[in-house]
Amino acid sequence: MTINPRILLVLATAMLVVPAAAPSFAQATAAPQPLGSANAGVGQTLDVSLSLTAASDIDVSAQTSTGASSLLGPESIVRSNQFVGDGTYRWRARDVEIRASGNSAWLQDQQSRVFRGLSHTGAVGLVARLPRRTTLLLNQTGTYSPSYLYNLFPRAAAGPGEAPPAAPDYGANTLASYSSVTQATLTQNLTRRSNLTLSATGERAVTVGRITTADRTELESLGMSGRFERSMTRNTMAIGRYSFRAGIFPDTSLAGADGITALHQLRTAEHALEVGMGHTRQLSSTRRMVFDGIVGGVVVTPLEQPLRGPIRLTASYRLVGQAGVSYVFNRTWQAGVMYRRAVAYIPGFTEPVLTDGFSARLGGSFSRRVEALAGVGYAGGASALLPGAQAFDTYTSDARVTVTLGRAVTTYIQYLYYLYDFRRYASPVGGMPPALERNGLRVGLTVLVPTLEW
Repeated sequence: MTINPRILLVLATAMLVVPAAAPSFAQATAAPQPLGSANAGVGQTLDVSLSLTAASDIDVSAQTSTGASSLLGPESIVRSNQFVGDGTYRWRARDVEIRASGNSAWLQDQQSRVFRGLSHTGAVGLVARLPRRTTLLLNQTGTYSPSYLYNLFPRAAAGPGEAPPAAPDYGANTLASYSSVTQATLTQNLTRRSNLTLSATGERAVTVGRITTADRTELESLGMSGRFERSMTRNTMAIGRYSFRAGIFPDTSLAGADGITALHQLRTAEHALEVGMGHTRQLSSTRRMVFDGIVGGVVVTPLEQPLRGPIRLTASYRLVGQAGVSYVFNRTWQAGVMYRRAVAYIPGFTEPVLTDGFSARLGGSFSRRVEALAGVGYAGGASALLPGAQAFDTYTSDARVTVTLGRAVTTYIQYLYYLYDFRRYASPVGGMPPALERNGLRVGLTVLVPTLEW
């Protein structure tokens, strides 16, 4: 086993710099490689990334949801130092691979000098190649106070052992939350051109006050799905998918025609059937386009009537789907667009919501040392059980330029815009103002060190 001596210098530098300047928000963890891919001869690796960032945010929020005071304002300026640490561990054998990663974000307010944790995430995954052309995937994730609304913006799914994004720059909730996701997936290659994937997923989220646990709420869901894929041509694949999910929502507020509102536990069942295709087209030696899309229907059914009276919750039939296009050009540049319409179970919400999300990204390298990334996103939603219910909206945009200073040292500057508006939404989200608009500027330094390799 060898220990990279640079990690000692990095840790010492971090302890000296944190009180004065601190971290950026977490970098995305690299996508996991399949079994038998590059670095197959490496037994174990541990990489550590440390980011120090000076951040400035201009926030404009609404404190109430009714009356003239619901207009956004006044603004507040928050200057902070941030520290983010990322770690990635991999152990690889011939037919088994274990991956683990974690992320921790901390903030120091420059005015009060208070140092506190923002969010923490972690994941452990196992990928095993079994006999008879079968692959087993097990994955466990855990998060503390992530920005759940950030997950409404469509993005590529995380791989096994890849920590889910906490997105602390999007945080606006005064409550603390703990969530975990357990997943088991079994893939069977039926023939050279077709495969079948069966999955089971369990999720649980607990939300409590940061000072008292009197307002504790829990959200639970359990899902199962089956996915069939068949290659129609060399570059085209047909997809069929069925999924089932059951959820328990605490403290759902329902009001009758007489104006009386009561809190009840809501239980739902969800069935979805979707079909789609994926296609890859090589346009030239430096240009490639990838398209995938799936569309279908979902029925969301309340398993019981939580409130007797004039309001009767019935099965809700909705159209759902997802489509994405990515375009690679000039070898180092890539553009992508993704749209998703789905039923979401979001901690802090007291009912399932039907969401529409859109995101677009453009990124690439100007030179060997300079890279740029820009993106925009929108997500809106409303109750999945009540047709015509009032909706909420969220928007984001960001631009980032990264300059490589050395083999493992980069610096960057980033602009961030974020807006969410729940003033029309019937059920307020706990711990959050009805609306928030944020303009943020980040200037940071990131050090990536391959710490251990044996």
